[in-house]
Amino acid sequence: MSFAIRSQNTWNTAKENGVFDLEMAPVQVQDKKGTKTIDTDEHPRPDSSVDKISKLRPVFKKDGVVTAANASGICDGAGSVILATEGAVKRVWIYTFSSSNQLSCIWL
Repeated sequence: MSFAIRSQNTWNTAKENGVFDLEMAPVQVQDKKGTKTIDTDEHPRPDSSVDKISKLRPVFKKDGVVTAANASGICDGAGSVILATEGAVKRVWIYTFSSSNQLSCIWL
């Protein structure tokens, strides 16, 4: 449990010090209550405590040890990597910003 608490506290300290500011692009989202700005990862729980997480039930097995406090979150996100040969990149006129051996990373 102490690892879960330490992890949440470390995230909170980093967030307060702007460590993630360049990694999160604010997005405007419309919901039933109006428009809101999403600019922070929703998974961390900086208000976690040993008392709170000790009350969580295991999520996979009745007597298991994995709880919502120490399991990976189910997070939405998007990313893409396209690997292509140099010849393929040149054929479709895509700007490459990184390459390794005969593969290139491209910016679309």
